Amino acid sequence: MWVPKIIHRRTLSLRSVQSRFNSSLRLRSFALSVAHPQKEEGEDAYFIANTKTSAGVADGVGGWSEFGIDSGAFARELMNGCKNAAEEKNMKTASDILGYGFDSVTSPGSSTACVISITENNILQVANLGDSGFFLLRKEESRFDSGDRRSPPPIEWAVAAATTEQLHSFNCPVQLGTSSNDTVECADISAIELEVGDVTVCCTDGVLDNVWEDELAALCAESFKESDACEGDMEMMAESAETFCQNILNLAVTHSEDTERRSPFEANAKRWGFRYRGGKMDDITVVVSLVERADEG
Repeated sequence: MWVPKIIHRRTLSLRSVQSRFNSSLRLRSFALSVAHPQKEEGEDAYFIANTKTSAGVADGVGGWSEFGIDSGAFARELMNGCKNAAEEKNMKTASDILGYGFDSVTSPGSSTACVISITENNILQVANLGDSGFFLLRKEESRFDSGDRRSPPPIEWAVAAATTEQLHSFNCPVQLGTSSNDTVECADISAIELEVGDVTVCCTDGVLDNVWEDELAALCAESFKESDACEGDMEMMAESAETFCQNILNLAVTHSEDTERRSPFEANAKRWGFRYRGGKMDDITVVVSLVERADEG
């Protein structure tokens, strides 16, 4: 049986962590998932805790199906365990939640995972292991300077923080599970100060292999266009967050079916010395969360 060895690790990139709010915060989350068109049941899973402080995604490693094993069972049990950790065990940190979820799994197999959770002082902890991932989108001053000093620079949606994948080799992610030497301690753990109105995205590689980061930011701006015009209306922002979730899924599906478009998966293949063209069809799962005050609504 293959024994993994870590070739490289990369950590979370933080670009903006200043908070203007001291009130307690929560997550209003929306999730969508679609299986690979050639599969009856997908291998992705997700959870959204009813505490409104934690969420996550997992991607079961498909290779186990070659041994007659349900590749999605491990991921589903992992996410169910994480949900129980947040709701029943009242665990607060993403690392503890992921650890409890892993200890709860009884099925053979393996999976990547990305878990987020709000801890004390409105800090969001991110635990990312493998090639699923996380983005924080925030409204910031535009990086484009028009040179016009008669008015302040425009405010635009931008990726303020993002994880990067952990791989052993091309298309072989760091993973928790059977016959893997990877452990929960292998996860990249990072902390981000949240602001009201931030938007987080947890997704499996079905999104990351097909949607570029700049496309994600542009899609966020388009999805929040109407609510941005009514700044401060959290109900409208929640509707926009749900629209954003649907738009991410739709774009990822469309790009995955495009055999000519240059995709992030193609670029990654090239970095590892492989040739590939177009999008990558896969299970696709996305959880979008709007950060709001805990007393909102």
